[in-house]
Amino acid sequence: MAAGTVTHSSGCYNHPDREGVGVCVRCRQTICVECGTRIDGINYCHPCLKAGWQPLEESGQDSAGVSIVGWMLTIASFLMMAGLFGAAGLLIATYIVR
Repeated sequence: MAAGTVTHSSGCYNHPDREGVGVCVRCRQTICVECGTRIDGINYCHPCLKAGWQPLEESGQDSAGVSIVGWMLTIASFLMMAGLFGAAGLLIATYIVR
């Protein structure tokens, strides 16, 4: 093997006899189907998942409060855009249509 060549093992880091199907995004270890979990298309090994990922309910945040803030921002954005389109319509009607 040439100097500076990096070798990659295609086996799972827990089960070397099994084919690795992904790489954990946190620790960069090759994982098999049994040792990994895929969340939103991202691979995590079980130790990294336990160490760093907590669902919203377990993190102490109020999911209803987050939802209400999202709806309020959506409504405020809609009203702001409606006002901008209304103002643009008045300008066009006033200066161009004359």
